[in-house]
Amino acid sequence: MPGSNVSPLTGMRSSNKSPGSNNLRLYREIGPFLNRRCLIMKENNFYFIKDMFFEDFPDPNLMQNKEIIDGKRHDRPCFFAISDKKYKNLFWFIPISSRIAKYKAIHKRKVQRYGKCNTIYFAQVLGQERAFLIQNIFPITKEYIADIYIDRNTLNAVTISPLDVKKIVSNAHEVLKLHARGINIIFPDIDKIRNKLIEYNVSKNTVREHTPWNDYLVKLRHEHGRNKDNEIER
Repeated sequence: MPGSNVSPLTGMRSSNKSPGSNNLRLYREIGPFLNRRCLIMKENNFYFIKDMFFEDFPDPNLMQNKEIIDGKRHDRPCFFAISDKKYKNLFWFIPISSRIAKYKAIHKRKVQRYGKCNTIYFAQVLGQERAFLIQNIFPITKEYIADIYIDRNTLNAVTISPLDVKKIVSNAHEVLKLHARGINIIFPDIDKIRNKLIEYNVSKNTVREHTPWNDYLVKLRHEHGRNKDNEIER
């Protein structure tokens, strides 16, 4: 069932509460009418991850720090999604961080040493500067998604400028190519994670639906907002 906390790898239910429980509760209302095998994610949007991902893949180099998003504390950082070039059900997540001073110092040292830095990128997200940590990129599938990052003012999915998207995606693919050549500049063990995901998820035959899961979540947010307005009018 969509929104389930049951691990696709172990079959066990996560004991931790995932961020975005309100969205998941709304999403479960239409769960019986959806076929989970048809649900897909959307690249270049931001997502939060279920705790069970970190349970199934206990890699100490995965981003574990807490972040403050829209004034609220989330159990996991927010991630920017890009698609995999080979497997349609596999995505790559890039953590974003508000610790700008820390990562600008790291970025500066890398530029001074190597002449450039494609493992950290800075961009505006909802008017705030954020560090995109390509050095911490890792693969993931939709089963581990807890919520989409929504702009609470517009109730639309948060996006960034097309130019920033282009540069982040380009840097990410370049870093992944360097990794494939044996140059270790990515912190998590992405090969181990990727192989497990392919074995348990990606290799399965799936049918794409016309409306992505992402659009369902945004739609639910809009409906939830309208319901609140109606309650106030009453």
